[in-house]
Amino acid sequence: MSKPLSLFINPEDDWHLEYGFGWSEESDEDSMTFDIHDHTLLSTAGDGLIYAAAPGELSVKLPSTEGLDPIEEPLDSSITLDPDEDTIDITLHLSLNQALASDFRARSSEIHTVTGFGYQNIESSDLIRVVEAYYKDGTLPPNQLSQEQVIAQFIQGELRIPVETGVLLGKASTRGAPSGSRYLKFAVLTENGSIDPAYIYEYMRDFVTNGQSEVDELLKLIPVSWPLMDPLLDKSEAIEKTVNSIFPFTVLHEFRNAFDLSDEEWRTVGDNQKALYIHRLRDRYGYPTPGRTDPPFEFNDLDRKNIFQLEAIVEFFANFDDPWKLGAKPQEKVDPFKGNSAVVDEYWITLDGNHDLSQVKNNHHFIYLSADTKRPTRKYRIVKVEPTERRVMVDEAPSVNNGKWSIEIHKSVNFLPMSGTEARVEGKIVALDGDHDLTRVKPNRGKLLYDTIHLENVTGKKKLYRIKGINPDEQKIELYKKPQLSSDETTSWHINHRPILVIIDPFGPRYHLRGISASVSSDDSSLVVLAPRTSKRALKKELKRVNTFDTVYFPADMSGGRRMYRITEKHTDQLTIRVDGQPIFEGGTSAYDIQAGIGGNLDALHYENDDIENWPYEASRANHWDGALFVVYNGEVLAWYRWNSFTSRRKRKDEYDERNSSIRGNREYDFYSFYSQKQSTFIEVRNEKFQEPYPDCPDPDSEKKTVPRINYCIKVADALATYDGVREARFYFADKVTEDTVDTTPPGQEPGPKNRYDPNLKGKTRIRLHWSHRRVMFSIGCLVSPFFRPLVDRLIKIYQDEHKAKYGKTDSDIAKLFRKNHKEAMELHCRDELTVDKWRNKIAGTLWVIRPDERPLS
Repeated sequence: MSKPLSLFINPEDDWHLEYGFGWSEESDEDSMTFDIHDHTLLSTAGDGLIYAAAPGELSVKLPSTEGLDPIEEPLDSSITLDPDEDTIDITLHLSLNQALASDFRARSSEIHTVTGFGYQNIESSDLIRVVEAYYKDGTLPPNQLSQEQVIAQFIQGELRIPVETGVLLGKASTRGAPSGSRYLKFAVLTENGSIDPAYIYEYMRDFVTNGQSEVDELLKLIPVSWPLMDPLLDKSEAIEKTVNSIFPFTVLHEFRNAFDLSDEEWRTVGDNQKALYIHRLRDRYGYPTPGRTDPPFEFNDLDRKNIFQLEAIVEFFANFDDPWKLGAKPQEKVDPFKGNSAVVDEYWITLDGNHDLSQVKNNHHFIYLSADTKRPTRKYRIVKVEPTERRVMVDEAPSVNNGKWSIEIHKSVNFLPMSGTEARVEGKIVALDGDHDLTRVKPNRGKLLYDTIHLENVTGKKKLYRIKGINPDEQKIELYKKPQLSSDETTSWHINHRPILVIIDPFGPRYHLRGISASVSSDDSSLVVLAPRTSKRALKKELKRVNTFDTVYFPADMSGGRRMYRITEKHTDQLTIRVDGQPIFEGGTSAYDIQAGIGGNLDALHYENDDIENWPYEASRANHWDGALFVVYNGEVLAWYRWNSFTSRRKRKDEYDERNSSIRGNREYDFYSFYSQKQSTFIEVRNEKFQEPYPDCPDPDSEKKTVPRINYCIKVADALATYDGVREARFYFADKVTEDTVDTTPPGQEPGPKNRYDPNLKGKTRIRLHWSHRRVMFSIGCLVSPFFRPLVDRLIKIYQDEHKAKYGKTDSDIAKLFRKNHKEAMELHCRDELTVDKWRNKIAGTLWVIRPDERPLS
């Protein structure tokens, strides 16, 4: 048996346990206080030496999942070391060879499959020496990079450093620790999140290279606390625990398996957890839940796989869609508005009852018409409300003249797949057990492969059926083919929904702008002085790139309210910012985050936006990849990438040209794979300095030097829309934020191809998810990232897995694009090897654009 693991510290080096994984000492699991730690915190008065717990690669990025490594563009040799980081957080990604070793994999798979180890609060100077040693030994090929550049590449996320098990990595840092001490946060990472380190060393002790006595000494220092949920509890008692405490997703996952939770019970657990997250989100935004004292929300980066954390964020902002608007408050939970009479007159629908229709928001809420036959979902977007007339205008004339209706005022978000145990089959109709929101189902069109249902108790090997239609009121779905049950009258079932993408922008503070100390000027109560961590130069560089509508979060603010402010001025040389309020800091100082977002740590990404003056276009403010895009499928968070949802920054003569607007935040959209035609794909390169190594692919309709950057992209449009665009956008980069929203008169007006060039036509068109480089961006409102190709690979893999399950083989056309980098995708497009009909609309799903710092209308 191989022994790849090693202790991450020497237990004899005077280490002390501050707290371990699990319940905190300050909380009582039987009380209403509910702190649970997802890592172990150790302190020492010694040198704080730490060691590699396994063979693998060091990185400043957390591991993603599914084994798909990002395809990134070539490294930028211009990156140089910035001395501002005196401490650093690192991840040791487990060696793939070791992870796949049969004996290790068999044991690891029983405990959520170990993927890596997290070390937080490490002295960067000592870690740099580790990098230097590997550089000198030739382990890292120089690739024409200097030693300083290799170190800088590592710190900024461009390189991984290979290490062997047990090697010295460096020292724990003194930051945050009492005088004369050092702190180390340590976590073991798995496919489902973090897990109790002590339990891993106990369960995997046969694979630890240190002696068993040393393992015993470590376990005396950090006792095993796993599992946190007592297996002797009654199931109902265990579920009740999730009402009061936020658990790491690994604990919830273990709980689900150990107690054999049904899908309905799992949904209950998720709702309990989601409610706790929302309490914390309310506190962060200055609207604490009455009668509670929850801490303000901070995104848990170690728990990125937690589907309920992500659900809570989306649901909170879906019901607090303009959070910075004066007087805005989160929408309280209310029952859906319902009635028995919806009288239709073309686009207008007059409703019965006495509901307060002033709560209905244009372009945000939908009406469900029970008797409608035009749309499979029976849902229509409300584009105008006349509360006193008790009527609403919708985006398309429905087919019905009367019937039951409902409007969901408080939007509930559910990322778990629908399932049941007792579906009945009547020809091509499947009657489902339970009460499900079937409007979430996306029926198939033609030969496209969208939502499918898996029926377990049917004859034959193929159990997957394409869904043709739905009947939400009767809880029935229609199939293209008639299934044949093998024995019983009923069958278990689950629906495979289209993937969900969630962009949160901004996600959290930028590199160098998660500061440790800020103070309010003694002469000016809205002027804040920012202290650098170590280097004024580095802070000045970052402050130069701050936009004067970015946001800042002060966790120690005591002025009341949300602790967040919008930056109205910046003074780079003085290291000060002016905010739109008067913060008061407990003890006189506070840490600070720019931007505020939801407090998440963005994966390291080097990008350049300083060279605006050398670009062929005049730029309006600096661009940033402040967002994080999450991929959700089958109730799991599969991956996450840095993203940018604000790209309309090219200055134009008409400040309110449609190309200057950006998609509205805190909204739900549809997405589809899209083939950009050559005449609309080629982009003229006007400055050789910024030309990429694009393929030789001349524009057939022009003599200009052009490049096919967009090619195989993803189209974004309003949910349930047939047009290529969105009705609602905003001019976020204008001095005064105004709407770019479709006028509702005449009825039925929708975004069209001429909107982009006609200021009299509102609404935004041709919004795409596509690839971007890492410099100044002018993507006229598209949602872009240098990680677009890895995203496409994730979506292709989901599609191909379903295609094989349905048809017994993968799609040979789509396979041509899999694992292609940007240049290779352009070459494929130039040669037309993957044609428009083989790509367009084959991949589809839902996109949520969440903007915690949504800039309100002026």
